[in-house]
Amino acid sequence: MTEKIRHTLRRWLSFPGAGVLPVVLIVGFLCCGCAGEEVKMISVSALASEKEQETGEEAAAATQEPESEAKICVYVCGEVRHKGVYLLPEGARLKDALDAAGGLTPDADEEWHNLARTVRDGEQIVFLSKEETEQARSRGFAAEGSGGLPGAKDPDGKVNLNTAGKEELLSLPGIGDAKAEAILGYREEHGMFLAAEEIMKVNGIKGSVYAKIKDLITV
Repeated sequence: MTEKIRHTLRRWLSFPGAGVLPVVLIVGFLCCGCAGEEVKMISVSALASEKEQETGEEAAAATQEPESEAKICVYVCGEVRHKGVYLLPEGARLKDALDAAGGLTPDADEEWHNLARTVRDGEQIVFLSKEETEQARSRGFAAEGSGGLPGAKDPDGKVNLNTAGKEELLSLPGIGDAKAEAILGYREEHGMFLAAEEIMKVNGIKGSVYAKIKDLITV
């Protein structure tokens, strides 16, 4: 009989606005019908507290569900220990990309790059060697954050072969996926282009292609 009373009380307490007094009346009614049976007293307040605790646990579980974090994708190469494509949180800094790639190699120029700058989705990040930055300085370039290497496009709108990513290279006439990948591969293997015409050393890019893009590229 005790289990029946408990079940009845649980059903009553599940209704919104259920009060204690009607519950006490139900208990009394059920107890009157228990001829010769042992009836244990049930604490109505305890059942109400148990119901509130269950509701609180469900709410806490809902709030603990992790929110999906926005990600960006970057390609890190050059003088790093582990070249590759990495997912970073949106708003990540260059330092985060460097840490993901295992840090710099001994040949890297630690003073060249601005590790505090924000990186963008789809960016190719090339960490330069001391030799490469020495060449850059000899040609009038400064470290990042102090005038640094130009972006993918110079102010005059030309595509910079030393900093352009694949998307910028694809904007050039005659440059498709294969040639863009070849340019990036050549740059990674040989370092910075020292002159625009050096692009003709890239596999698949001959004089005819260079003639189409020579006025659109720079180094």
